[in-house]
Amino acid sequence: MIYIKKGGKTVLFENWNSEKLFLFIAIIVGALLVVITPPMCTPDENAHFMNAYSISTGDIFPEVVDGQIGRYVPQKIMDFKNKYTGKYDGKFDEKYDFGTYYFDGWLIGEHTEDIFYSSPLTLISPVGYTFSAIGMSIGSILLGGIDHFATPYNLLLFGRLFNFTFYLICIFYAIKITPYFKNTMMTIALMPMSIYLGASVNYDAILIPISMLLFAIVFKLVFNDKGYIINNKDIAVVLVTSFFLVGIKQAYAPFLLLLLAIPIEKFHDKSRYIKLIVLTLIAGVLGFLPTILMKLVSAGYVDPNLGNILAQKEFLFGNIAMLPHIILNSFRTFAMFYIPGFFGKLGQIDTNFPLPIIVLFYLALFVIVLIDASIIANKYWKLRVLALTSGFISIVGIFYTMYINWTCIPEVAGVGVDFVSGVQGRYF
Repeated sequence: MIYIKKGGKTVLFENWNSEKLFLFIAIIVGALLVVITPPMCTPDENAHFMNAYSISTGDIFPEVVDGQIGRYVPQKIMDFKNKYTGKYDGKFDEKYDFGTYYFDGWLIGEHTEDIFYSSPLTLISPVGYTFSAIGMSIGSILLGGIDHFATPYNLLLFGRLFNFTFYLICIFYAIKITPYFKNTMMTIALMPMSIYLGASVNYDAILIPISMLLFAIVFKLVFNDKGYIINNKDIAVVLVTSFFLVGIKQAYAPFLLLLLAIPIEKFHDKSRYIKLIVLTLIAGVLGFLPTILMKLVSAGYVDPNLGNILAQKEFLFGNIAMLPHIILNSFRTFAMFYIPGFFGKLGQIDTNFPLPIIVLFYLALFVIVLIDASIIANKYWKLRVLALTSGFISIVGIFYTMYINWTCIPEVAGVGVDFVSGVQGRYF
């Protein structure tokens, strides 16, 4: 229960709990971020916007044209993306003024011809754009019939809004059902980085709440009384988390190992336990299926960095004992990039909060986690081991992927270096 007393009377937050407080704060902050954040000013929003728009029109998979991978989009969409990409990056005096905002939303759009938009980022799985694409599709239907007000900016707002709605609902439910770590979840979900991504068309707006939902459902099923039997609603939640985690970013799929901590007796019989495992695997395969189809439709596309990628793999597997050093050295080298990045680096990861605020947040988070963890019985060692194991595998997977696919590029770092470039604090 959260409340504030004034003059001996409760005046605010009477009978409020963590999930309600989260919803209250998040709606206010997130709604503002949806509207006031300039276009293409959340991480990689230019690519996510183009992908979400294409999928909203039914163009699910990219195609290969003259050896390039991409999609056909209206010229006005491309112009909007190009106009704002990089416009505000690191330019603290550059403002998105009201006049620009007004005309982006109210200047009637014109029908334009489709042109080919080429980018390897069109190969990102469409699963990550489920809600932003639905939002843009609905926005196009609603505004397209009102004198063509389905402008690129308005569609961007619809995409952000639907992503954020999912973020709100999913985290509210996660905090509600978990018996422990409610305040920890609320704190992390309200971090500037989390809510900033939640109010964008970035697929992290799905990954963050889905990860929390998985932890919440596992905690619910592990810590419920012995007489509790897992029902179809619980199973449905598990399947949804499996679908999105595997479908969007396989590096986070190891979180599903936490399901092994659920006691078999919670399933009433062993057959239902095996059924959940099989269904979870099927949901994961279905989530991964679009990625497989992506590889099939892009068979004619050759990544210009393929030579470097293969050379990096050959180097790493020939010196596999270096991997722990590479990861640890990356943490040492980029610690002051990861630490503020986890809390909140806004814009295109170029705008920090004051360092004292970051330090105070980490101190507060440390205390909150300690308090939440202190009330859990030590006998649940299996859950602790699986949590540490899944987190370790995910971190190694993140660094491995970025080392192979990004660090190897000569303009970034090159083949054989002893650190990983491109990993950001928000990945954790």
